[in-house]
Amino acid sequence: MTLRVQFLLFVVLIHAVLIVLAAQIMRTNAPLFLGLEALLGVSIYLTVRLYKGFVRPFQLIAAGTEAIRAKDFSMKFVPVGQREMDQLIDVYNHMIDELRNERVTQHEKSYLLESLIQASPAGVLLLTFDGRIEGVNPAAEHMLGLSTKQLLGERPDQLPGDWGPALANLSEQEPQVVQLSGIQTYRAHCSRFVDRGFTRRFIMLEELTQDLIRQEKQAYGKLIRMMSHEINNSIGAINSILQSFHYYAPSCNSPTSPTS
Repeated sequence: MTLRVQFLLFVVLIHAVLIVLAAQIMRTNAPLFLGLEALLGVSIYLTVRLYKGFVRPFQLIAAGTEAIRAKDFSMKFVPVGQREMDQLIDVYNHMIDELRNERVTQHEKSYLLESLIQASPAGVLLLTFDGRIEGVNPAAEHMLGLSTKQLLGERPDQLPGDWGPALANLSEQEPQVVQLSGIQTYRAHCSRFVDRGFTRRFIMLEELTQDLIRQEKQAYGKLIRMMSHEINNSIGAINSILQSFHYYAPSCNSPTSPTS
């Protein structure tokens, strides 16, 4: 039985008693009967006003509860002129404003994070609580060579090719280098974040092929410059020797030479 029903039963019982008393003294004491009738009218009037003031908070609470349950944070109440009710309405409006601002902030952060993940050159695999792939960005699709539909719901250690064994042994403390056929080289790193109070993992894939090629080019460039420098030094000495031979060659071939 609700509190409203209990209040109505109590009011009906009190007024029924007053009506019975007024009926008993209606013929024996007319002035007292008139007084009871006036008292009954005033009681009914005050009861109606008290009931409206008593029920209104419950109506507001019910409406606010439904709005929060429906996640509608745009509905606010207007003060009604009663001090207690206005305090309740002020607290509710303040709470709704805070919830709306918090939801807007969370949506903005979520949208920004989603945009960064989608635009990231590094591949990102979001995992569920039981370790299955829940989210994939375009860079991860390109690196793994699989579409999003093929990846969703799969476990990282069940991926085809060299990815499955490499990601199966992946630990959070040390990144794993994955080298595929040819010169394609990737680095896989596992980490975790907190989502709604629970810990979830994600895997980040970075392509190292271009970096390795760039490093090899730099190393070969240094080697070539060093070899060029050494060759230039050797050529300078050889040119000096050849010029000396060229200078002394006529004297060695003349008839008056000591060796002739």
